Amino acid sequence: MSDNSSQQSLEQVRTTHNVEKRKTSDETTLAAKLNASIANPLRGLTVEQLRQDANGIAQARLGLTAEEATCFELGAVLAQDGNAYEKESTSLFSTEQLESLEYEAGHRWASIPKTLWFVVVLNSLCAAVQGMGKRCSLFNISHHPRP
Repeated sequence: MSDNSSQQSLEQVRTTHNVEKRKTSDETTLAAKLNASIANPLRGLTVEQLRQDANGIAQARLGLTAEEATCFELGAVLAQDGNAYEKESTSLFSTEQLESLEYEAGHRWASIPKTLWFVVVLNSLCAAVQGMGKRCSLFNISHHPRP
C-alpha cells in the first residue's frame, strides 16, 4: 500500500513539474515576443506600408513639405533596418544619400559636434570631483574629529 501511495505522489510531482515547466516556457515565449516588439515596433511592417504610414504622419501631423516627407519616409525605413540602404539602394536612395549613409556607417563619431564631446568630458570631470569631495569629507569627519 505504501508503494502505491509513493507511486501516486511521484506521479503528482512529475505532473506538477511538467505544468510548471510549460508555464515557464510560455512565459519565456511571451517575454521574447514582448521584447522583440519593444526593441523595434517597425519590424513587422513592409517597406511600402512603412513609407505610407510615415508619409501620412509627416504631412498630416507634422505638416512637412513633400521633400521633407520623403526624407521622413527614408528615415522610417532606416529606423526599421539600419542596413536598409545596402538592400534597397537602387529603388529608395539617391547616389548622394547612399554616399552619406556609407560615410556615416564608417565614421560614426565624426559627425558628433565638438561641443557635445566637451560637455561629456566636463560632466565626467565634475562627477569625479564631486565624488572626491564626498570621499574626502567623509574621511575627514570619521577619522579626524575636530577638537
